[in-house]
Amino acid sequence: MGDWTTALVAAAAALAGSAVTGYFGVLAARRQADAAREGAQRQADAAWNAALRQADVAWNSVLKQAEAQLDVMRGTLRAEAAAAQRGVRRNAYVGFLGRADQARQAVLAWAAAPTSAVMREGRDAALVAVEEALNILRLEGPEEVIAAADAIVMALSDPSPAYQAAHAGFLNHARNALSPEP
Repeated sequence: MGDWTTALVAAAAALAGSAVTGYFGVLAARRQADAAREGAQRQADAAWNAALRQADVAWNSVLKQAEAQLDVMRGTLRAEAAAAQRGVRRNAYVGFLGRADQARQAVLAWAAAPTSAVMREGRDAALVAVEEALNILRLEGPEEVIAAADAIVMALSDPSPAYQAAHAGFLNHARNALSPEP
C-alpha cells in the first residue's frame, strides 16, 4: 500500500497544487481583465473628452464664421440701402431743379407780360409743378436740402441774382446729401 498511498498523496498534492495555481491564475486573469477594462475606460473617456473639445472648437469656429458672414451681409445691405436712397434722392433733387428752372422761366415770362392770360396760366402750372416736386423732396430730405429748396421757391419771382445764389446753395447741399458716407 505504500506505493498507492504515495501515488494518491502525490496525485492529491498535484491536484491541490493545480487548484491553487488555477485559483491564483484566475485571480490574476481577473485583475488583468479589470486593469484592461479600466485602461480601456480611461482611454474611451479621454477620446470622448477630446472629441467634445474638438466639437466645441469646431462649433465656435462655425459660429464665428457665420457671424462674420452676417456682418458682411449687413454691411452690404446697408450699402445697398444707402445707394438706393441716394438714387431716390437724386431723382427727387433733379426733378425739383428741373421744375424750379421751368417755373423761373415761366415767372420771368409772365413778369414781362403780366396781362397775358397764357403767361399767367403757364406760370401757375409751373408753380404747381414746383410745389409737387418740393413735396417729394420734403419726403426725401435731409433738412438742409429742404431749406435750400424752400429758398429757391422764395427766389423764383425775385429778378435779382437771389435765384442763382439759392440754386447754387441747393446744389451744394444736394451734393453733400448724395455723397456716400465713409
